[in-house]
Parts: sequence; C-alpha cells; structure tokens
Amino acid sequence: MDHNRPQHRFRPDINLSLPAHYQDIFEHYKDYSMIANDPRVFYENMMIIDHFTSHVQGAIVECGTWRGGMACAMMALGGADRSYHFFDSFEGLPEVTDPGIDGESALQYQVETDSPFYYNNCSADYDEFIDLIHKQKVPVNQISVYKGWFNNTVKTYTGGAISVLRLDGDWYESTMTCLEALYPLVSFGGAVIIDDYEAWDGCTRAVHDYLSRISSRSRIDRTPLSHVAFIQKLD
Repeated sequence: MDHNRPQHRFRPDINLSLPAHYQDIFEHYKDYSMIANDPRVFYENMMIIDHFTSHVQGAIVECGTWRGGMACAMMALGGADRSYHFFDSFEGLPEVTDPGIDGESALQYQVETDSPFYYNNCSADYDEFIDLIHKQKVPVNQISVYKGWFNNTVKTYTGGAISVLRLDGDWYESTMTCLEALYPLVSFGGAVIIDDYEAWDGCTRAVHDYLSRISSRSRIDRTPLSHVAFIQKLD
C-alpha cells in the first residue's frame, strides 16, 4: 500500500444515480452558471465537491465565479461549518495579448462579441452576486468576496488550508496566477477542479507548466461522462 496516497480516491460509478438534492441544487442555480448548459458538467462538478468536502477539512475557494451558480452549489454541498472565498473581476476576462500562449480560439472568442457564448466577455454584476450568495445558508462572516483581477487579489487570501479549489480563469496567466498563490494551500488529498482544462490552450498549458515546475506527482483525472478535469493533490 502506498501510504503517501490518500485513501479517499474519487472514482465515481458511471451509472451512479444522482441524489435528489443534487437535482434541487441544479434547478435552483442553473440560470446563474454557464456550465449548466450541459447538466452533466454541473452534476459532475457537484460530485467532486461533495466527495472532497466530505473527506478533507478546509475552505472552499473559487476563482472565476461569474453570476454565482456554482458558488451557491459549493456552499450547499460544503455546509455552514467552513469558510468560502470567491474571486472574480466582475469586469469579464482580461484581453488576450498572446495567442501563441492562449491559442487563436481565445483571440477569436474576444472578437466574436455577437456569439451566444460570449456572455458579455463573462462579466457579471457584483451586487447581484453578493445578494445571491448572502441568501445561502452560510453565515455572512464565513463568506469572503475578492473583487478585482487575480494578480491583485489571490495573493491576499488568508483563509488557511483549502479543501476544494475550483479554477475558472480561462487564460494562461490567470490560471498560473491562481495556481502559484493557492495550490500550495490545498490540503493533502484535497481537490483542484480545472474548469477550462482542454477547452482553452492557455489554461491547459498553465496547468502542465505549473505541475512540472513543482515536480508534482499529482495526476489530472477526468469524470466519466462530461470529463471534468480535476487534480487530487498528492504533494
């Protein structure tokens, strides 16, 4: 037995029936999340969050919250006995300056502003986000919201050990900034969910570059249906 590996490996059954409360959470918050366009992605995010918060103590952190749908799902699953930290510019995505790193598709995304998937460059109303998350069953003093660009905000995090870190930064620099500041704080056996892995070249490259830089033995795993990417931290 490898005693350097946590025993709570996440291995979901592809035929696993969904708990009723997962469906309730989805119905409540699907209009506040882009990933709800494919319910399987939303559900498998919840499966990851539910598993790791059940086995690993610590804060829940999301970098890139948009309107708050997944933030609320994380709070519903993680419960009221931990802290929650949400980072977003609320001004949308930063400009793609190097398509050689982030990919031509990222540059094209920011040009095609009439696309149904543009979502006003992923911007969101800060006050509406605050109103939504403060209505959840978590004391307000356990919720921290960091408004601004990641390179100015993630380094100010003081919430201690992290159980689940969910990254939705899209581009290389945003993803790398969050990994450098927060990955060292993820507890052994905790999870890092990478929303944009494979979807955007920049995010994918940042994940591989960072794990290689720290000589990590952690693997990138995928869920069985929608292939949500996540890392169980092993070092």
